Amino acid sequence: MTIAAGFHCSDGIVICADTEQTDQMGKYQREKIFNFQDQLILTGAGHSDFIKMAFDKLCDEYRLSQPSNPSDARVIVERMILDLYEKHIFRFYQAGDLNRPSIDLIIAMRCSSGQPAMIKTLETATVLGGFFESVGIGKPLFEYWAQLLYWPTLTMDIVSFLCAFILQEVKRNVYACGGHSLVFGMPRDASRTGKMVASPDGAVFAGFPHTVVPLLAQCRDLHISDEEFESSIKKFVLGFKIIRQQERMARNANEIMTHGLPMPDAPLGSEETSKKIEAAKEQKLKSPPKLAVHERSNEFSA
Repeated sequence: MTIAAGFHCSDGIVICADTEQTDQMGKYQREKIFNFQDQLILTGAGHSDFIKMAFDKLCDEYRLSQPSNPSDARVIVERMILDLYEKHIFRFYQAGDLNRPSIDLIIAMRCSSGQPAMIKTLETATVLGGFFESVGIGKPLFEYWAQLLYWPTLTMDIVSFLCAFILQEVKRNVYACGGHSLVFGMPRDASRTGKMVASPDGAVFAGFPHTVVPLLAQCRDLHISDEEFESSIKKFVLGFKIIRQQERMARNANEIMTHGLPMPDAPLGSEETSKKIEAAKEQKLKSPPKLAVHERSNEFSA
C-alpha cells in the first residue's frame, strides 16, 4: 500500500512518496522513488518487484531513445507498460483475477529539448499528467489536501514543503501509509541538479491544522478575554516565525559553505545576516581571483 504523487511546478516537477511497504507477512520500509540521475524519476503503487521492473525497462528504453517532447515520453511509457502486462502479468493471470499483480505509476522524464514531462499510468492506461497526480490507497486524502494547498505557480521548493505536510497527514490517517516522506525534484532548467530529500515528520506549518482549530473556536467564545485570545494568536504566529527563521538559517549556512564566505557576526537566522551574505557573495563574484606571486630568491648557495 502506498501514497505516491507528482506535481507540476513553475520551475519543474516534484515527485513524492511514503516508504511503507506491506504484504501478508508484515510491513517494511522501502524507498519507492527510483531515479536515473535526474533525467528519469519513477514512483508508484502496487507490487514492488513489478514497479522496480518497470523502472529498469524504462531506463533501457530511455538510454536507447530520449523522447523529444512530452507526447513522445507518453508513448515510450505506454509501450513499456503494455509489454510488461502482456509478457509478465496477463500471461499468468486473467484480467479479472483479483489476486493478479498490478501497478500504477507516476513518472517524470526529461525530454531531449530539456523540457520535463509527467506521465501517469493506471493499469495499462497511460496519460500525460495534469497539474498534479497521485496513486495508491492514500490518493483520496492526498488529493483533498492538494486541491486546498497547491497552485501551479508555486516553486519546487515550496511544493516540496507542501508534500511533506500532505504526506504526513496521509500517513497519520490512512491504513498502510507510513514511514518516511521522500521528495525528488526535476528542475525545468536542465543545468540545475535534482536531488532526493527525506522529510522527517514534525510540526509542519506550525502544527496546522491542529493549532488553528482552537483559534477558530476562540473567535466565537466570548467567555475568553480579548487578552487571552491575543495571547493565543501570538503563540500561533510565533510558530510560523520560528519556521521562517529555521529556513533562513539553513539557506544562509548553505550559502556560506558553497561560496566560502566568512561567518557573519549577526545571528545566522536573521534577515540582517541574509543581506550581509548576499553582499559578500556579490563582492566575491565581482573581485578577480588573486594570482599567487612567488618571489625569486637572490641568494646563491656556496
